[in-house]
Amino acid sequence: MAVPKKYRKIVRTATAAAGGIGIPGAFSFGADVAAMSTTWIAMILAIADKSRHKVDEGNVTEMATTLLALVACLPTPDEIGDFTSLMTDW
Repeated sequence: MAVPKKYRKIVRTATAAAGGIGIPGAFSFGADVAAMSTTWIAMILAIADKSRHKVDEGNVTEMATTLLALVACLPTPDEIGDFTSLMTDW
């Protein structure tokens, strides 16, 4: 689906920021998710503002809580290694 013209600058800016975060984020476990989450929340808020949709504190809190829950569920590097060895051993 194409991004409507009035939102393209917002999306391009967020995409460029996410690309910049992704490279160093690949080397710091979990930090990339936190940084990306901030980028995407900022993009969502900017689009909401541009489209005159009301976003209240509860919406932002819900997004942040969901993203923190996601980070908490991520496996640690040791767990990934254990899972990989389990998959290759059978």
